[in-house]
Amino acid sequence: KKQQHQRNNISLYQLIMFKLSKSLYNSFTNYTLKKGFHTSKPQKAMVEIFVDGDPIKVDSSYTIFQACHEAGVVIPRFCYHERLAVAGNCRMCLVEVEKSPKPIASCAMQVMPGMRVNTKSERTRIARGGVMEFLLANHPLDCPICD
Repeated sequence: KKQQHQRNNISLYQLIMFKLSKSLYNSFTNYTLKKGFHTSKPQKAMVEIFVDGDPIKVDSSYTIFQACHEAGVVIPRFCYHERLAVAGNCRMCLVEVEKSPKPIASCAMQVMPGMRVNTKSERTRIARGGVMEFLLANHPLDCPICD
């Protein structure tokens, strides 16, 4: 019984210390926020990019596809899903980026400061059309899903 009593005392002591430390942390956090001090939480770095000529500010960890989605620009895609790893193999999300020699898969490229993205250019339309033509040309004629 004595060992069990000691264990209960220790756990009660730990519980009291935990609650005390939690209340001290909360009061310190409230104090620093009221005084205008910054907490140690990392701030998201924002970058400005231009989508179809319109400037938008997005998180620096975004891809071009996510930035365009945030700006309300619809980009077609087949393989992208926000909860899965980036595959980038369908190539339907091609966009034109200024100073780039060829269209870029927007789901696989991260944004950079000052980036200029064109989603409605003639070059982008032709590239997406070529990808769609390739996909349809290699699609089986007896596909059970398409029937």
